[in-house]
Amino acid sequence: MQVYEILHTEIEPLRVADPAEEAILLMGKHNVNLLPVVDYTTRKLLGMLSEAVALANPDQLCGSLLDQTNEVVALDPDYHVFDAEKVMDASSVDLLPVVDNSKNYLGVITRKALRMAIASMLNLHENGTVLTIELGIRDLSLTEIVRLTEQEGAKILGITVEPPDQMHDNFRVSMKLNLIDSSRVTAALNRYGYVITSESEKPLSDEDFNYRADEFLRYLNT
Repeated sequence: MQVYEILHTEIEPLRVADPAEEAILLMGKHNVNLLPVVDYTTRKLLGMLSEAVALANPDQLCGSLLDQTNEVVALDPDYHVFDAEKVMDASSVDLLPVVDNSKNYLGVITRKALRMAIASMLNLHENGTVLTIELGIRDLSLTEIVRLTEQEGAKILGITVEPPDQMHDNFRVSMKLNLIDSSRVTAALNRYGYVITSESEKPLSDEDFNYRADEFLRYLNT
């Protein structure tokens, strides 16, 4: 999935002559903490105005509050959402502008939209079973895991790999299967020495969804 597929055009950019207090209201309306400033004649992106700067200077115009010393971080509409997530994470923001090759403003994408796009790609909200397998680096073979799973008639709706961390010494492979009863798949994987550390047939709660999405996004950014 690419950035242009989750582009927000309903979030209005700011004008140079807009007062900062108006920018504050607009940020509150869209529940964001920064907005792009655009030349409405040329459609060129001029910069980004943060809520903190606007709150500190409510009587000034948006154009006068732009930081001219730093280059504006913007995305190409053809970026993959995984690459967009890396840029957004590195920029420590929850919203980024999107521009074409001529730097014309096209819209924005939000962290929420990115999260939902990745969740859709991984089928996190679909009915089925999530299996988690722990593997050492020498045992990491997705090809064999996929082959054994599909041999038992299961379809993999989504798969993630989480690297070792402070709490886990091994890689963790989580697979979303289209089956409610995954016992045959579990038995086949066990026969080949794979250890299933968790198996869930329940629909993901919001807490589970956010956890899995965050884990996957952390993996993307390593």
